[in-house]
Amino acid sequence: MMFSKLHNLYYTLRFCRSYDKARQRRLYRQIAKEKARLVEAGVDAEQVRLLCRLLANPQNMHAEKRYLDRVRVTNTLNNNN
Repeated sequence: MMFSKLHNLYYTLRFCRSYDKARQRRLYRQIAKEKARLVEAGVDAEQVRLLCRLLANPQNMHAEKRYLDRVRVTNTLNNNN
């Protein structure tokens, strides 16, 4: 899966202890690097942003809906071309 590393990083970040600031900063740097790599690889930047928003808080149903809508639109556009 293309986004598995991003999923793993956000999972680790969510369960990181609040007092472990150095680890949090390191995870945020790794996330930023991975996001840049995905955009550079040709993934839609808005889709990456929406996915990260969803991964940061999986309970946010609005973020999930926006991400899934964007994926549907992107897939529809790719299938028509």
